[in-house]
This record gives sequence, structure tokens and C-alpha cells, in this order.
Amino acid sequence: MPPTTDTLPVFPRGLLRPAEREAFAATVLAAYRTRSIRAIAGRTGRSYGSVHAVLADAGVLRPRGHPGRPSATTPAPSQRLAGSSRDRRRRTRS
Repeated sequence: MPPTTDTLPVFPRGLLRPAEREAFAATVLAAYRTRSIRAIAGRTGRSYGSVHAVLADAGVLRPRGHPGRPSATTPAPSQRLAGSSRDRRRRTRS
């Protein structure tokens, strides 16, 4: 099998020195344009949490979920109207 060109440098486990952390952050930020957090973690030898922390510190995390689907914190349209004051007024007038 030919060598792949999409390899990332492997960073040692444990606490990274400041220079190593800067290199790791630069590698992660460049790779995040085309790869997932899990793929970056697997290829660099670091944990999902360490990759996520670098991306969170940089403020570049992509939003979660499908773009056309409401998030878990956004109530469905039918649930938004169920407890509205308009519904309560209608129920008291009848």
C-alpha cells in the first residue's frame, strides 16, 4: 500500500510543553478544516478531549447536528404554542 499524504504528526501522551502545544494546536486547526475531531485524535495519538479543548480555546468548533433540523434545545412548533398565553385565553373564554 502506498504511503498516504494525509498523515498527521503523532504527539506523545502526557502534558505537552508550550512549544509542543503550539505545534499541536496549529496541526489540529489546519486538520479540522477537512477532518472530524475523532479522526484528528486518532491520527495524532491524542485524546478526543485534548483535540476538542484546543478547538474550543480557538473558538472554531463547528455547530452540532444537521443544518436543517432543529436542535434538542429548540422546542418543536407544536410545543411552542401549547403553553402560550394566547391558548390560555382561548380556554378561559369558552
